[in-house]
Amino acid sequence: MVGTLGETPGLPDGAPDRFDLLDWGAQRERPYPMAELKVRSEIAGSVWRIEVAVGDEVAADDPLIVLESMKMEIPLLSPRAGVVREILVGEGDPIDEGDIAVILE
Repeated sequence: MVGTLGETPGLPDGAPDRFDLLDWGAQRERPYPMAELKVRSEIAGSVWRIEVAVGDEVAADDPLIVLESMKMEIPLLSPRAGVVREILVGEGDPIDEGDIAVILE
């Protein structure tokens, strides 16, 4: 396809010329939600304290839940930054190794 000077062929309608592509891409809204991440317990025990609420923004390594096992408190940390979409456990609930505790997006 042959275009005029300053145009980049093959871009969708409404896209800016080639000099503004990086800015245009950053301003577009995502056509799909960010992938969800299921945060699983690494130990068996009980849920001692929930540190977050649905809708909270968390950073990598932020504590989500504190588990109790054998009289020790073990934090369940966020593996990456995200937003808490769902909390699947309650305080005092038993939890097994591998159980999904929190879903992030």
